Amino acid sequence: MKNMIKKFKIFEEIRWWINNELSEDDGEDFEEIINDEINIFKNFLINNDSYYSFLNNISHRYDMSINDINFREFILNNYKSTPSNYIDYLLTWSDTREGSEYWSDMNEKWKIFCEKQNLK
Repeated sequence: MKNMIKKFKIFEEIRWWINNELSEDDGEDFEEIINDEINIFKNFLINNDSYYSFLNNISHRYDMSINDINFREFILNNYKSTPSNYIDYLLTWSDTREGSEYWSDMNEKWKIFCEKQNLK
C-alpha cells in the first residue's frame, strides 16, 4: 500500500509534464519514468564534469551524505519540480565553492538540454 501511495504521489507531481497522455490506466511505471529522467540528469552532470561537485554541494546543503548509491533516492525524496529545475531547486548557488555564475551557466545548459530532449 505504501508503494502504491508513493507512486500515486509521484504521478501527481509529474503528470502535467508527461504531455497529459499517460494515466494510471496506461500501465506505465511512473517511478521508472522518473528514474530515467534522473539517469539522464546524472549523465548530463558527468558529461559536464559537474557530477561530484553537485553531490558535494547537495550533501553540504542538506547536511547528509549524498553519493552515487543514494543519489536517485535523494532526488526522488527532495525534488518538487520538473527535471529542468533540478539544478535551480536543489542548490543554493551562492553557497557553493563554484559560485553562482558557474551554476547559472550549468543550469542554462541543463534547461537547453531538457528542452531539446523534451524533458520539460
